[in-house]
Amino acid sequence: MNLTARQREFLSHLVALYGETGLPVHYTAVAKRMGVSKWSAYDMMIRLVRKGLAKREYLPEREGRRPGRFPVTFRPTPEGEMALVTEEDASNNGAEWEEVKERILSKLRAARGVASQRLRAELLASLPTRQSALAYCGELLTALMLSVDNLKQRLRELPALRRLFHGREESESRLLTLAGLSLGLSLRQGESREQEPVWGEYLARYESYVRRMGQVRRRVLFHFVRQVMELLGIGPAEFAEG
Repeated sequence: MNLTARQREFLSHLVALYGETGLPVHYTAVAKRMGVSKWSAYDMMIRLVRKGLAKREYLPEREGRRPGRFPVTFRPTPEGEMALVTEEDASNNGAEWEEVKERILSKLRAARGVASQRLRAELLASLPTRQSALAYCGELLTALMLSVDNLKQRLRELPALRRLFHGREESESRLLTLAGLSLGLSLRQGESREQEPVWGEYLARYESYVRRMGQVRRRVLFHFVRQVMELLGIGPAEFAEG
């Protein structure tokens, strides 16, 4: 998606403000951060909404506030965050990530919730050639999830792992622990022993990418992981009582 320099600037500040609190952002906060009028900020937020890069929300009325006046706030959409990631990637690795993401999701949709060992093998084979950090991390995490037999039951047995997948904090430590625990479950069942000699290399590269990954990229990666889990039949609703 093509963004003007001004649209990209506003979107970057919206993403940064949202990332600081995890809460929807009032357009006056964007205006203050950028040193522009509140009306200029509001107008640009609406343009971003129309492009599908931001979402408009109305906060509920609170005691003491005049009836009928609901504060307008905005949050970036996953598409908005991904647009920044792609545009910031001068080497065009963002295009590689988009291709990898869509290929994985389309194959999982076709599999209809059944883990595919063929897809797992394809992902592991392509890891050494990946240039995009997001593409590499996304492929590795998907391969690990596909390596764990009966992952749904494993998540039910291990609340800590379930929280890693479904928690809202897109932190560096959460991503590192997620990969480590998934690999541990995979090796424990003995089905991935043939890959054991190279897992150290895979995880070292993964760790390097994650440690250098900014908040936006981490959030994009977590959004992708949750999509993968839902296609594997392991959405949040599955653990409502867990």
